[in-house]
Amino acid sequence: MKHFLIHLLGVQHFWYRYEWQERGSGHVHGFLWLKDAPNVDEIDWKVLAGGDTPIPQEQEDRIKAFTMYLDWATSLKYPM
Repeated sequence: MKHFLIHLLGVQHFWYRYEWQERGSGHVHGFLWLKDAPNVDEIDWKVLAGGDTPIPQEQEDRIKAFTMYLDWATSLKYPM
């Protein structure tokens, strides 16, 4: 798992654990920090709850970059 995550996906940090259900079916829970992911700390999430207040262009650009990256990562894992 470690070699797959680091070399193929460019993961910088990760945590995971294996679990088995009573019927013996295995699965994995985990968190990943990807190298090229946008920095979500730079997004002011409160501007989305501002109602009619316009969102500054800089924040729109950061939100769009995050959304596009999340869409790419999700599509990579679950291709259509």
